[in-house]
Amino acid sequence: MKNNFFNKKCIILILVLLGTLCLFKVSAAAGNNSLLKDPETDMVSANSVSDNQVSDNAVSENKSYESSRYELYVNRGLNVVTVYENKDDGSREAIKAFACSCGRPHGHNTPQGTFYTSETYRWRRMIDNTYAQYAVRVNKLIMFHSVPYKEMKPNTLKWAQYNLLGSKASLGCIRLAVSDVKWIYDNCEEGTKVVIYEDMEEELPIEKPESFKISYDMRYRGWDPTDPDPENPWNNYLQED
Repeated sequence: MKNNFFNKKCIILILVLLGTLCLFKVSAAAGNNSLLKDPETDMVSANSVSDNQVSDNAVSENKSYESSRYELYVNRGLNVVTVYENKDDGSREAIKAFACSCGRPHGHNTPQGTFYTSETYRWRRMIDNTYAQYAVRVNKLIMFHSVPYKEMKPNTLKWAQYNLLGSKASLGCIRLAVSDVKWIYDNCEEGTKVVIYEDMEEELPIEKPESFKISYDMRYRGWDPTDPDPENPWNNYLQED
């Protein structure tokens, strides 16, 4: 009788220990998964995600917006953004062209389709732990933004990446010079239409501009030459030149 009672107590104790062990493993796995996620902060201190891998055949976002003043057409083959202005009489006119860097091939192509802008960020932390100025969201995975910076400081530009403007260089987003992306940030309201396509033979309505090249021996290479920041040393340098 005593042996049976002892055996039952042993079985109960073993079951309790097994249950505790299972709960511990589940909790540990959940904790590890949370460590794998990119930490997201608010937009003032810069958020994660964005210049991420995107599928070449990503689905366009079918949202209904009233016609905005501007429309942005991105030829990802020629790496140029053309800005169209919608006139009161219903016509449309190309008014600006920006050299850009779309997604590089082999898994990072910028998706084609029609999208509409949404959130904007003065600074944004990117998926590769770089930072970008004047980010404007195109869809869940890509944005317009400046060339990357090493830190959230305007004098830490990755100048070699800046020299790639006009060619495919990003992880999927659309990179622009600071003055160009700031124009989009300042003038294109939420819901602005963005059309991304590829046409290597297109006769552009406005010629694609040439981008300034920064060399290693330039002492101001950590700044985007087009950045309107009053502290930008390029302001005096270019005037002297």
